[in-house]
Amino acid sequence: MVIFVAICKLPQKFDCRPIFLSEKKITMNKTFTNFMKSKLLLFFISNIIIVCYFTSCKQKITFPPKAEIKSIAEEAYIFGLPYVLEYRTMYLQAIDRSSGSYVGFGNFLHYGATTADNKDVMTPNRDTPYSWAWLDLRAEPWVLTVPKMNAAENRYYTMQWNDLAGFVVDNVSAMTDGYDGGNYLIAPPLWNGIIPEGILRVIQGETYFMGCLTRTELFDNDDIENVKQIQAGYRLQPLSQYLGEPAPVTASEIDFYHFMDGKTDVDISFFDCLSFVLQFNCANPVDTILDKMAKIGITPGTNWMKLAKVNKDLAEGAADGMKAMIDTLNHIARHIKGGSATAFGNRSVMGTRYWDRALGAYLGLFGNTPEQAIYKNIGVDVQNEPLNAAKHNYSITFDKDEIPQVQFFWSITMYSMKDRYLVANPLNRYSIGSHKRDLKYNSDKSLTIYLQKDNPGKEKEANWLPAPDGEFYIILRQYGPSKKAIMGEQTIPNAIKTR
Repeated sequence: MVIFVAICKLPQKFDCRPIFLSEKKITMNKTFTNFMKSKLLLFFISNIIIVCYFTSCKQKITFPPKAEIKSIAEEAYIFGLPYVLEYRTMYLQAIDRSSGSYVGFGNFLHYGATTADNKDVMTPNRDTPYSWAWLDLRAEPWVLTVPKMNAAENRYYTMQWNDLAGFVVDNVSAMTDGYDGGNYLIAPPLWNGIIPEGILRVIQGETYFMGCLTRTELFDNDDIENVKQIQAGYRLQPLSQYLGEPAPVTASEIDFYHFMDGKTDVDISFFDCLSFVLQFNCANPVDTILDKMAKIGITPGTNWMKLAKVNKDLAEGAADGMKAMIDTLNHIARHIKGGSATAFGNRSVMGTRYWDRALGAYLGLFGNTPEQAIYKNIGVDVQNEPLNAAKHNYSITFDKDEIPQVQFFWSITMYSMKDRYLVANPLNRYSIGSHKRDLKYNSDKSLTIYLQKDNPGKEKEANWLPAPDGEFYIILRQYGPSKKAIMGEQTIPNAIKTR
C-alpha cells in the first residue's frame, strides 16, 4: 500500500513549520502537532490534509522535455548552491561524528590560526582565528553570550550568523556592538515570543538551522593566548536554560543526508541533497523559482535520486545543467578581479540575486557584508591570463596612496585554484599584510608583494607570499574598510609577471 499526502496552503503563521514527509512516516514540529490536536481539527482537516489510500497503484509523474529540464536545473543549481555548501559545513561540524571537526549542535568549535590543514570551508581567513557553531532551532530559540573585551586594543571581532540559504542574517561585532558584551537571541523563522530581559536583539533567519562563524583578530603569533581567552567567553545556551525553565519537548530525530565530498557537490546527487535541505527552509514568496524547481521534482523532502533513477531524461538533463553552471563558475573564478560588495548580505540586500549569492558561496562561503569586510579576488594578471606559479613569478605593487586604509587591518591571502584552500609552504606563511611588522617598503613608500612558488631571496623574503606549483588566486581582505572601498572606488593594483 502506498500513501500519498497532499497539504494545502496553511494560514500564514503555519506556512513555514518544518514538515518532514516520507513513504513510511510523517513527523511534525511540536507547534503544528498541538494545532492538529486542537478542537479546530475537524474544521480545518478538509482544507489542510487529504490522505488517499490506494492499493497496488503507482503515482504517475510527468516531467518537462529534456531541454527544459536542463534549463531549470541550471537555475536550481545556482539557487541551491548556498544551501548545499552551508549544509556541507554543518554536516562536517555538527552531524558527522567521524569528522575531525565534529563538535555537535550548540557548541563552539574554536580554532587557532588557520593552516593548510583546515578544510571546513573554502578560502578560509588566516588572520582571525575561527570559532564555529551550529544551532538546531526547531524546539526553541538559543541565547548567544558575548564577553566584555578591552576596547583599548581595538581588536576586530565579529560573530556572523548565516542561515542555510546563505544569507548573512546579522553580525554581533566590534563595529556594530562595541566591546561591552551582552546577550542575543537566535530565533527560528516566524518566532514572535516575548523577548526576555537582558536580550539586546533578536537574530532570525529563514531556516531552522543557523550557523555562526566568529572571527577574532590575532595581532601576531604571541597574541594567540589572548585570542583563546576571548574565545572561551563565547557561550551558547537554549532559551529555556537561560530563563531557568524546563526544556521543551525535544524536536523529532532527523535522518540527516549523508554529504560526500567529491560526490554530493559535483554530481546530480546535489539535487537530492538540496531537496533534503529545503525541508528546513521557510520558503519566501519572492523565490518563485521554487515553483520551477518543482517541475523537475526538486521539492522539500523528495527522494530526488529515486526519481532520477527511473527517468533518463531527468537524470541527463539535470547533469547537463549542473555541469554548465560548474563550468561557468570555474571560468569566473579563474578570471575574476573584483570585490565582494554584491555577494554577501541579508535578504533585504540580496533579494533574488541568486547569481551573486551563488558566486559568493562558491568563492568564499561565509564571506561577510561590505560594512564589515571587503574581499577583492585577483585570479588573473595584467594581461588577463590566469595566475600560474608553475609558469611565472608575479608581483603586485601598491602605490603609497593605494595601500588600504582600514579601521582594523588588511591582508592578502594565497589560495590554490585547484581546491580553493590555503597553500602549504616552508615558511608556514599563508597571508601577508598590515599585521606583518617587517614588511619592506620601497623608497617612494610604495609596497611590493612577491607572488611565486620559490623563495625570491633574503632581500625580498619579508614581502614574499608563497604560491603553489600551479594556478592560484589571492584575496585582499579589508576589515573595517573605508567608504571608498565599500563604494567600489578603490584602485587595486594588477599582478604583473616578473619572470
